[in-house]
Amino acid sequence: MRERVMRHEKIPVDPPVTLDDVALAAGVSTATVSRVINNFPRVADTTRRSVLDAIERLHYTPNFAGRMLATQRAHTLGLIITDITNPFYPAVVRGVEAAALHHGFSVLLYDTAENQKREAQALQLLRERQVDGLVICSSRLGISRLEQLAHGKTPIVFINSQPALSTVGSVETDHELGMRAAVEHLLHLGHRRIAYLGGPPTSQVQKRRLKAYRDVARDHGVQTLEGSQQPTVEGGEAGTRELLGEHDPDGRFTALVTYNDLMATGALLAARAGELRVPEDLSVIGHDDIPMAALLSPALTTVRQPMQELGSRAVAMLVGHLQSSTTANPTILSLHPQLMVRASTGPPPVAHP
Repeated sequence: MRERVMRHEKIPVDPPVTLDDVALAAGVSTATVSRVINNFPRVADTTRRSVLDAIERLHYTPNFAGRMLATQRAHTLGLIITDITNPFYPAVVRGVEAAALHHGFSVLLYDTAENQKREAQALQLLRERQVDGLVICSSRLGISRLEQLAHGKTPIVFINSQPALSTVGSVETDHELGMRAAVEHLLHLGHRRIAYLGGPPTSQVQKRRLKAYRDVARDHGVQTLEGSQQPTVEGGEAGTRELLGEHDPDGRFTALVTYNDLMATGALLAARAGELRVPEDLSVIGHDDIPMAALLSPALTTVRQPMQELGSRAVAMLVGHLQSSTTANPTILSLHPQLMVRASTGPPPVAHP
């Protein structure tokens, strides 16, 4: 009986593409290729394009472990958001990720679910991962707590929060301008009893919008009514019902501005349950202009935030700091909101004699 002999043939494997291969294909030095990969400044646009074309053509993949040893950087940014289920945040995340990729960075994302303790834990974990920088979006931590956590070597850029003294800076929407635009739109329609349903009391955005609401109401002699709830559809519905129950029908407010579009959606539900027509009996304005805002019935009037731009500008600020050899005071970049007038606002109901 003849024995079968198993032969194991070696399958040829192409050697990995190296930095030298890319340099040779692009007609530049390996040092130039390294500068392009690490997004260093002072590389001519034509040279940068040649190197990037060679990288794509050769399917070159950088060795990130060696890259970190050579540059002392992980080429990773940390991103902390407060609620991934809120459509505002995925738009910001998209802006952050697109800008990070453009600058040669990856992103580690943490969702704190509106929990201050989880936010503090996320900050600590990201630092332990030795990320090059942090983007914190709409922090729920107080300024004093943020200043304690900010002391360290990891640079931080905030989105929609005031920066602590030891951080790079912040990118925000002009919340005062947005609130003024919302209330003045209602005043122009003829409303004089305008309520505001705010979000979490610890939110810096909430504090600024509430102050702006009070200021513009005082300037125009407007009767005010305030409430606060969780920034969700359920919170908006519950908060609106509470506000509606505080006044008799003759003294009821005729317009409502909410902290965000989710709360405005809840306000529409509460109005419907209370047999109030929007906007004939009650005008409603939200904040953010999330994708569903224009699809509601009636379509929601809202203050649009440039959500993706907030994310991309924050990364640009952070990368600029990382590439700079100097330090400076925190920078605050304020972006303009836009009032999107739709069907949920109209003149107040006519009083019957």
